[in-house]
Amino acid sequence: MVHKTKLVFPSIEMANALKKYRTEFEETGDTMHGVSSLEKFTEINDWLEHLKAYESKETLPNKNFVPSFQYVLYDPLTQEVLGLVSIRTELNDCLRQVGGHIGYSVAPSKRREGYGRLILKEALKKAKYHGLNRVLVTCDEDKVPSAKVIEANGGNLESIVFDSDSNKQVKRYWIDL
Repeated sequence: MVHKTKLVFPSIEMANALKKYRTEFEETGDTMHGVSSLEKFTEINDWLEHLKAYESKETLPNKNFVPSFQYVLYDPLTQEVLGLVSIRTELNDCLRQVGGHIGYSVAPSKRREGYGRLILKEALKKAKYHGLNRVLVTCDEDKVPSAKVIEANGGNLESIVFDSDSNKQVKRYWIDL
């Protein structure tokens, strides 16, 4: 049930739920978006430490990276991670083209239940809290459900561009907060 969920910072208490979330993507072969490299970490505690470096421009591990905040769409009653979202407070050239301010994913088993709309709706509130007035959100052109989620949250299509890294067309939407 969507109404029980919360968008919160990830914590070590969610370690098992985060591992389950990651495993679900591995088993389905889907790509996780908005997870701040979760797939690269075997230990959740190491991933949590990794996230801290991105919260300030001064602590970024690479000058090409931008500050970002990681959130989890979490159901405290079932203790499930339903989705993950990364909110980037700045854009570099790559993000301006195809990544945007907000990247998110919903657990494959939880899709078509309204969590996509909810996670983006709540992420927009967090983006405003982090000082953004307008955000860029993108999706692959062939991801019709993602486009519908973005449009349902006020997304206005600006353009469709080719992403040479993924070899796909990408829709670029702006949302005023």
